[in-house]
Amino acid sequence: MFSMSRISTVLGTMLALTVFSAHAQTSPTTTGTVKKPLSQAIKSVGKNLSKDPDNKGLQNASEKLDANQQKIEERRADRIEKSGSIEKADKVDKVDKVEKVEKIEKLEKIGRGN
Repeated sequence: MFSMSRISTVLGTMLALTVFSAHAQTSPTTTGTVKKPLSQAIKSVGKNLSKDPDNKGLQNASEKLDANQQKIEERRADRIEKSGSIEKADKVDKVDKVEKVEKIEKLEKIGRGN
């Protein structure tokens, strides 16, 4: 009735979905912790900078990331101040309705009168 390969494919898919859904439920972003933008980049550059503190490129990257992080936090604070709540400030404006593009009709070939 069912081949072994089909059964193994179905079981493998079910296992993968179970593992991914369990991971999604326990990931730090879904538990309510706020993830700072650029945190992974700052951590990575900091780790590399600790290995090679004389590297001018890493020093520059670290300064730029810190400045960008500060700008992001200031903008977020401004949005919170203007909107009055954190929930409204974190929401992204979404487009209500997408305009449809008109299709170009095929032009009829106009032949020369013979």
